[in-house]
Amino acid sequence: MTPGGSAELCGLIAVGDLLHGVGDKPVYDLNPQQTTELILGPAGSDISLWISRAWKAGEPPQPVREVKLKRNGPCGAAAPTTALVQEAPQHPN
Repeated sequence: MTPGGSAELCGLIAVGDLLHGVGDKPVYDLNPQQTTELILGPAGSDISLWISRAWKAGEPPQPVREVKLKRNGPCGAAAPTTALVQEAPQHPN
């Protein structure tokens, strides 16, 4: 996550959160460049990020949840103009 970037500014994603998917695509087998390509897109387009909070020793695993954002800005990064969080019933496949 870029410090001061739109994902951080939305307040729904924090440094250390785990990214599980972008839209309907899991990112487990992708390298960082491939994952970045999924995240970037045209300004004004929607994006769904499937994330969970980082696991901490002694705590149960955190649920995967969907964060929906609208991309904005000259580089096409996600911006906090629209945000919705919902827990996922299961990981997207």
